[in-house]
Amino acid sequence: MSKGYFGLLATAGAGVVLCLSMAGRASAQASGTQNGSTHGRKTIRAVATENPLVLDGTLDEAIWRQAPAATGFLQKEPQEGRPATENTEFRVVYTPTILYIAVTAHDSDPGAILANERRRDGDLGNDDNITIVLDTFHDHRNSYKFTTNPLGTQQDALVTDEGNSTNENWDEKWDVSARITAEGW
Repeated sequence: MSKGYFGLLATAGAGVVLCLSMAGRASAQASGTQNGSTHGRKTIRAVATENPLVLDGTLDEAIWRQAPAATGFLQKEPQEGRPATENTEFRVVYTPTILYIAVTAHDSDPGAILANERRRDGDLGNDDNITIVLDTFHDHRNSYKFTTNPLGTQQDALVTDEGNSTNENWDEKWDVSARITAEGW
C-alpha cells in the first residue's frame, strides 16, 4: 500500500489535483530550487499562471510541464525514513486566488491500488492515500491537513499545538479530482 504524508509540496502528472481557494494575495513561494533542500527539508518552486486550470485529474495543461517536479521522497509509513518504494511527483501552480497541488503516485502494480472509501471525512487509513499538510504560518506548530485517495475522496483537519490537537470536524471548501491510470494514480 503506497501511503504518502507530505508537507507543503505540490506536483503534476496524471493522478491527483487539489484545488485550494486562498483568501487575499497568493503566497505560494518556496525557498531553494527545484528538488532543493533547505535545512533537511525539500523545497519546490511554485509556478504562477493567470488562468484557472481544469480540475479533472488529467494534467494536460501546458503550465504543468513548466512546473518542476519534487521527487525522491522518504517513507512515513511503514518504514519511516527509508526511500519510497514507488516514485511520487509533486508540482505546484497558483493563480492570485487558487493554489493547485498535483500529485502523480506511480505504482508498479496499479491493479492492486486500494480505493474504497467515498464518504467525505471517512476513514482513508485502509486506502492508498496522499496527505498534504500546509504550515501556512510557518511556525511548525499549526497546519491544515488535506487527505485524498485514488477516488478523490476528501478528508481534512485543522492541526494545532504541534499536532497535539486535531480538529477533524473542521471542513474547508476545497476540490480534488483523482483517477487511476496504467501508471498509478
